[in-house]
Order: sequence, then structure tokens, then C-alpha cells
Amino acid sequence: MNPLRRPWVLILSCLMLPLGVPSSDAQTPARRPVRAGAVTGVEMQIEGAMNAPRGGALSFAVTAYDVLGLDQLRPSPHATIRALSSLAPAEAAAEVEADRNGRALIRIPVPDDAPGSFQVVLELRSRARALRRFELGIHVTPALRLS
Repeated sequence: MNPLRRPWVLILSCLMLPLGVPSSDAQTPARRPVRAGAVTGVEMQIEGAMNAPRGGALSFAVTAYDVLGLDQLRPSPHATIRALSSLAPAEAAAEVEADRNGRALIRIPVPDDAPGSFQVVLELRSRARALRRFELGIHVTPALRLS
């Protein structure tokens, strides 16, 4: 075989190689149909400061929502919200049940000997059994005392 033809064969082979790889368009998506009005997830609006004084408390006003389909929200009545803290990881720092409009107030005590920062995880579970976790970094400020 002529040596000048070999480089062209190699170049053509390299150029055609990507044509043999299946594209992602040919793959079947892993989706399952969702019933109209079915809860596909949960979302939560969280209002409150990301810092708290030593010896005080951290408070969050939350509203729990059920996600319907991909983009619709409705209040999640009687959802359960648990607060877990890195200060005492063995037990929940607080657990509340939302009202019929999905609203609740969570209050987490901050001990006098708390470190400069800690983590809080808010765990939301709806009546439809959907679960989601929200991780928050909390900064601890010095205690304010009047003398």
C-alpha cells in the first residue's frame, strides 16, 4: 500500500469516530407521568435573621408549600417542620406543625456557651410525604446584657 494513503486513512477514521457515538437526543428520558394535581415536591419560604445572641433564641417564620407539577405552589396544610442543629445533633432542636395555611414559627434556643457559628437544618415533610431539607449557616453574636 502506498505510504501517502495511510495518513489520510488515519485522519478520516479519526474524523468519523464521533459519528458512531450515540447522542443524548437518542436516549430515552427517565420520567414518569404525573397525575394532574399531584404533589411533586415541597418548597418553603423562610424569614428570619441568620444570627442570634448567645443565651437567646433563633426564630424563623416559615410558610410550607406543596409543589404541583413543575411550577405551581399551594400552601401545605399541617406540614411538619423539624429543626436540627449542629449544637445538639442527637435530637431535634424544635419541631412544629404548620397551620392550615402552611405557616409556622420555629424557635431554636442558643446556649450561653455556643460557638461562633453553627449549622441548622430545617426539614420539611408535607402530608403528601414529600421531604426537603434546607441548610442554614448561623452566626452567633455576643450576649447583650443590661447592667
